[in-house]
Amino acid sequence: GSSGSSGDVAVRTLSDVPSAAPQNLSLEVRNSKSIMIHWQPPAPATQNGQITGYKIRYRKASRKSDVTETLVSGTQLSQLIEGLDRGTEYNFRVAALTINGTGPATDWLSAETFESDLDETRVPEVSGPSSG
Repeated sequence: GSSGSSGDVAVRTLSDVPSAAPQNLSLEVRNSKSIMIHWQPPAPATQNGQITGYKIRYRKASRKSDVTETLVSGTQLSQLIEGLDRGTEYNFRVAALTINGTGPATDWLSAETFESDLDETRVPEVSGPSSG
């Protein structure tokens, strides 16, 4: 005979906001106007539920300027930030999101956009007059 159904087992971990920040945040300057951000999810034990997305905050480092927020989906582990000013240092931080809210953010990490876009077909001169 068939054994009776054991009933639905609801595995419900009390979901909460993540208790740790994303890991291995790194910045890759692409050119004078864009920086690629990479990160890894928080440790599984600290996610406290399904990661639904990440919140990226960034601002100019020079002055306490307005913070820009960008939201990306939870499967995404990199984001290209475009439209930046050339030769400018920016601060970035990333926080993980669950349906319950935003977890802690990483420490601010800074990178500076290039002063000018390199022409990759030309090898830059090693020596020469530095334009002031």
